[in-house]
Amino acid sequence: MTNPNPNGDQFPQGQNRSAAHPRGVTNSSRAPAGTPTGGQFAPGSHSEPAGVSVGGDGANLSTGDAMDSVFAQRDQVDLLQQETVRARNDLSATSVNLLAGQVRDRFPDATTMRFRFLHNPEEDGRVGVTLLAQIDAADGTTLWDRGTDRGGIIAGAAEELDLLDVGSYVRPRQDHSEDEDFDRDIATALAPGHTEDGSSTGEKANKVIDQRIRLEGLVDHTEQARRALSDAAIRTTAEATRKRYPTSTTLKFIHDPGGYNGEGYSDLIRINDANGEMLWSIDVAEDDLNWLPPGAPTDSDLMTLGQCARPGHDDVDEDGNEDFDRDIDEVLAGNAPATR
Repeated sequence: MTNPNPNGDQFPQGQNRSAAHPRGVTNSSRAPAGTPTGGQFAPGSHSEPAGVSVGGDGANLSTGDAMDSVFAQRDQVDLLQQETVRARNDLSATSVNLLAGQVRDRFPDATTMRFRFLHNPEEDGRVGVTLLAQIDAADGTTLWDRGTDRGGIIAGAAEELDLLDVGSYVRPRQDHSEDEDFDRDIATALAPGHTEDGSSTGEKANKVIDQRIRLEGLVDHTEQARRALSDAAIRTTAEATRKRYPTSTTLKFIHDPGGYNGEGYSDLIRINDANGEMLWSIDVAEDDLNWLPPGAPTDSDLMTLGQCARPGHDDVDEDGNEDFDRDIDEVLAGNAPATR
């Protein structure tokens, strides 16, 4: 059997789950592409979206039940990702409206705001950063550019907020894996239906701040859920592997930190014994169900579990590679490196 995900997309949109999908768990629609991680996380507690809980201990579950638990956690991460994308889009729309009003006040002839989306800027390592780059008039004259003017403070905000801050919250309509410039028309942003009639500048600025705080909380919560998912997936993979291959000692993963739109993507590629001999490989996986022990995982199960795994802090080598191994005995004893 070949990799059910040949394009390397974890949780592909619009596609039915493979045979690894647990019985009784529905296939919710996947989050739109491009949910980045990172950012300043909001302090204090925050509530989960409806129907979402995080964590859950898979100890003392049968192999099949433990796998079902992992896949259910994966669906919960999906829900958080979808909620995060909605919050990011809300913040983007509010920010565009606030910027348009501020720019028109400062430059009455302004018609276009140009933004620069950096997929992976080297200066801070985050994925998906937007810069307000320039402001143009209808005849193409540049009225403002980032290189000569550092923006200005927006009056009435509950905290110091300037044009460049707000510009960084704007997102392209579709996330991309490459840098790109995109424009927003000021008249459209200020038209009825794109603004809240009667809201003052300060009220709009404070709404931006509130939406930003909510988004940062969701990003933080999603990251925690993703870590819990990874830990559960690695533990369950070790348990399932030992059941299928009693002499197995090592799980070998490859990890692309920029895969799946910057969220990271893993594959379980090999299972070895103590002598380094290969017992299983993703390259030769095939679901020959006739010989599997009762309750042992199929190849689809192993590959789907592997996609949920993430490396730990100590797994990155000096060249930035994030391929990682896990000793099955250490995982089962609770001594494996933690997921970062």
